[in-house]
Amino acid sequence: MKINKLRMTFLLICFVVLAPLLVPTAFILHGIYLRRLRASADLFKCIGCGQILGRKSIELADDEWARRMRELMDRQPGRRLRIVRNLHAICRNCGKQYQFDEKTRTFSEHLSA
Repeated sequence: MKINKLRMTFLLICFVVLAPLLVPTAFILHGIYLRRLRASADLFKCIGCGQILGRKSIELADDEWARRMRELMDRQPGRRLRIVRNLHAICRNCGKQYQFDEKTRTFSEHLSA
């Protein structure tokens, strides 16, 4: 019992010490991810129509993803779900949907389940 209390105290101290480092690091990494996503969208040509995706395509995907999540939460209120986002861009010209591969920094066609 005393060992568990000691472990919890140690974990709490570690969290308090590391939190000021982890939070800014998370913000910086997210900013880098967004910059890479936008840069890739500014260069990627749509497979369907040949237009450059651009930043507007990311905004369209953000809106669509938010709509899907609201719909899912309305259907299953109070449930905690683990969801991986797989829609990152929608062509504003033809509506083709894409997901972003961070390793290759390019888009691939989004395959709906």
